Parts: sequence; structure tokens; C-alpha cells
Amino acid sequence: IADPAGLAQIADTLSQPATIGRLTQVCDRWIYTGCLCFGLDLAEQQRSGFRYGYSVYQAEYGRHPLFTLGAQMDKVFDRVVDRTRSRLDVPTLRTLFGAKQRPGRNGTPDLSLKLAAVIETPRFDLTLFKLHFGNLTLKAYSKGEHALRFEAVVHHTKALRCGRVLDHFPQIIARLAAMVDRFTTTLD
Repeated sequence: IADPAGLAQIADTLSQPATIGRLTQVCDRWIYTGCLCFGLDLAEQQRSGFRYGYSVYQAEYGRHPLFTLGAQMDKVFDRVVDRTRSRLDVPTLRTLFGAKQRPGRNGTPDLSLKLAAVIETPRFDLTLFKLHFGNLTLKAYSKGEHALRFEAVVHHTKALRCGRVLDHFPQIIARLAAMVDRFTTTLD
């Protein structure tokens, strides 16, 4: 990318309320011209008053710190993962995810799939550090030779307890950004 600062500035606008209108316009354009045009022409769509409401069910927020030297990045990341994994207990995970209680309190005895700190190596020279907390996931991994990626993923926005209609998109992104902030602070 020729202008990383410009791209970052554009990405930061996604958590602003004005984004909702633009996202709605994009969805409307696709739905009303690409999909409904086969059943109703534009005049019939307008006469009927039929409208769609949009919701966000999954979302992801990420940050990419850049390193000049790839070897330095690998060294730092490996040390951070080794030193942090052993200190991640349930209260720390609850703090990272901004939760009051641990997930899975519905009587199921096996919580291993809902609450976990995992290190994976899906291919050579890639370490993937994941924290699972119900429908929320925090990940840290190398992305290319000089970039780390820290991301928060909500697999079902109901877990954030802020609503999932498109009007709540800025709150969803803000909560994911706060999780990434707490995650990187804990790793620091």
C-alpha cells in the first residue's frame, strides 16, 4: 500500500455513526438492484414500501504492528507467547473479553470448547496464538515477514450484548477494538 496512514484513517471511520448510512446504501443497492429486480421492478419496489433491515452477526477487528526486521518480530512474538500463555487464567480472560462471567454457564460440564488458550502451528514458520471465550476469539499471529496481526472476532454478536442491528455497528467495532487494546496491553 502506497499510503498506509491514509488506509488507517479510512479504517478508523468504520466505527463512526456516519458509516451506518454508507453501509446501508451499499446493502440497499445490492439488494434492491441485484436481487429484487428479478421479482419486482424499481417502481413496484417503491410503491410497495417494502424495506429490509440489516444486522451484523459476525465481525472482526484487527491491528498490524510492522517490524523492520522479520527475525526480530519472530523473536519478540515467540517470547511474548511463551511468557503470557501460562499467566492467562479465567479472571484474566474475563478481563480481556470484558465479561462478567465465564461462558457456558448453562449446565454443560465440558467448557473446553468455550474457554481456551491455544497455540497452533498450521504451517511451518507460522505461530497462531488464540484465546477462545464462548463466541469471542482473540488471535495473534504473524502476517507476512514483517507484520504481526492482533485481532478480535465475534462469531455471534449476541455475545457482545450491544445489539446486532446495523445501527449498533459502531458499538460492535468499539467493543472489538477495546478487546484488542486489552489483549495487546496484556501481551506487552
